Amino acid sequence: MKNILIPVDFSEVSANAVEYLKHFARTIKCHVVLFHNSKLVVVANEMLDTVYTGMFDNAAEVDQKLEEIVKSFKSHGISCEKQVAVGLLADDIKQAVADFKIDMIVTGTSGASGLDGLFFGTTSVTIFEHVSCPVLVIPVKCNYRSIKKILYATDFKKGDEKVLEKICTLARMFEAEIIVSHINTDAEKFTEEDSRMDQLADLTAAELSYNNISYNVTHDESVFDGLEKNITSFYVDLICMAKSEKRFFKKLISKSNTREMAFHSRIPLLVTHLNE
Repeated sequence: MKNILIPVDFSEVSANAVEYLKHFARTIKCHVVLFHNSKLVVVANEMLDTVYTGMFDNAAEVDQKLEEIVKSFKSHGISCEKQVAVGLLADDIKQAVADFKIDMIVTGTSGASGLDGLFFGTTSVTIFEHVSCPVLVIPVKCNYRSIKKILYATDFKKGDEKVLEKICTLARMFEAEIIVSHINTDAEKFTEEDSRMDQLADLTAAELSYNNISYNVTHDESVFDGLEKNITSFYVDLICMAKSEKRFFKKLISKSNTREMAFHSRIPLLVTHLNE
């Protein structure tokens, strides 16, 4: 993982994501690209009906603000540069990912309350629907702590082993434990799903050269309740999910889901793509 891009709009949500990334980037020793879109345009749809024009429209002021953040990264020993674009957010993000050979995007959200009403909620959706690299989402209430426990929530989709390979690469950098978790919501299918987890464990054991990994199937009334219990009991520092459908991220942070997904108000979420 060499290059990370972070959208910056100088808000509290953005500032918190920047602070998190300073610690994260110092551990994995990567290059950071600060991305600012002076006219951020979100394509309207049934949930997102917003046009964001930026907090700082003055080019000199934008450049000064970004330069201060660049210097703060460099003072932590992190290579950093800035990129300013004007145009459609989705197009500009996609172009920046290609130009800078971005391996991951880090973005902030307001967490579980009003997520779809603020810039970084809409930006997270826009980013994820238009790029193929992983997106690390940092809730505004989340303070950085060293990543020692990573939970990967699986639903046994094709490509799990490839996603786990990437998670192992990240886990090695932090010497973290990986917990592969599946929440069963149908007791009659528990034995079948437990067997599928054993199959996944056997498959990944043959392909992954990482030993600090465990596999867990638990039953609960809802997936989010089960995840919340696992996150609490395992003291999880990072949640990982994989998606195969384009609208996954939008559905994930919809009002109905964010009310249930309370853990996302405090725990970073890494969302990656299946079958990349």
